[in-house]
Amino acid sequence: MGDHGLSSRGAFEHRANPDRPLGGDPVRKPMEEIRVAYCWADTQKVSRSGTVSLYSNTYEVDPPLAGTTVELV
Repeated sequence: MGDHGLSSRGAFEHRANPDRPLGGDPVRKPMEEIRVAYCWADTQKVSRSGTVSLYSNTYEVDPPLAGTTVELV
């Protein structure tokens, strides 16, 4: 069998989140850092059919907004 990058302990040494100590509690982030992560806005032009695209998803908006630029929050 070939070496797939695993040590002698195999997948048990893999850590999905290196910030989390092995067997310990998750690392707590400050509330302000969490607020900033969830606070975003984007501007998009509404298509003639009344839709906007965001992250490969299409959303329908009010038809009178067709052709305008809107802020998504």
